[in-house]
Amino acid sequence: MPSAPPYSLRGDGVSTSSSGLCYEAVLAVGDVLQLSDGTRVMEYIYIHDDAEAMHLSTPSIMSNLYDDCWRGTLTADRLALYLSVTDIDSVGGSKNLTPLAAACCQDHLNVVALPLDNPYKLADPDALSPCNRTPLYYATTHSPPLDRAAIVQWLLKAGADPDACSSEDGLCTPLMNAITQVKDK
Repeated sequence: MPSAPPYSLRGDGVSTSSSGLCYEAVLAVGDVLQLSDGTRVMEYIYIHDDAEAMHLSTPSIMSNLYDDCWRGTLTADRLALYLSVTDIDSVGGSKNLTPLAAACCQDHLNVVALPLDNPYKLADPDALSPCNRTPLYYATTHSPPLDRAAIVQWLLKAGADPDACSSEDGLCTPLMNAITQVKDK
């Protein structure tokens, strides 16, 4: 885990502290929270009735690892921050998928690589999303064809089970799904 948070705070009277793996910040009106890659995460502009500052912790700021994977906007810096507060194999986001499954669905090869090859915590290539579906299932059934083969290779190289199947899908394996996808086109 990096020794300093992968974000910076800008503004008057801003202080940061870290306890364990959860970074905290005290923000004043107008302060900006920004990742080290320059991505603006939030600007605090809300004024409380009783105070000019609001205490925020990373879970309330950074809760969209899943949606970043879906959109293809996940970066290594963001992944480091997310992993300090989120389990890489948990289900969530607007699509209710694991981060790896979300990236597979949308054909984001660069994002698929991040959870599978990073210095923090590696994603389980067989982590289940709803209906007991694996990222390999989503890669073979939902991923557009542009990088589908490369995504499948990444997953298999990471140890994905090509024989994993779910009763919700008629016990079809990812290989059977891929054959059906090609045959139907």
